Amino acid sequence: MKQVEDVSAPSHSRIVYEVEGAVLYPKDMGDSGEGLVDAEARIQEQMEEREADRRRRANGGQPTVDPERLREVESLKLARTELTRQATATTHPVRKQQINAAIAEIDRRIGSLGL
Repeated sequence: MKQVEDVSAPSHSRIVYEVEGAVLYPKDMGDSGEGLVDAEARIQEQMEEREADRRRRANGGQPTVDPERLREVESLKLARTELTRQATATTHPVRKQQINAAIAEIDRRIGSLGL
């Protein structure tokens, strides 16, 4: 083990130890930025928890609605409205049967999404 001077940081130098090509830093000399990173991570986590609490309180404790599911339900309702319009305008009985089957399928899908 030999003692060498670490000059990797130009603003200051410190004593490190070199053993078979590996550089060892003294245990009492920690990286001062490491504590800062940990503190910032804890602060960020606390901020995220507080924001989530605010959202829960604003919604009356109810979970937020999944926007993708909401979009899907709105799309199905729009399709149902269009098929209902077609059903009233169609005079052919087979086509009416097809449209009614499609409306029943849309109703089933809306029910399965639970919104």
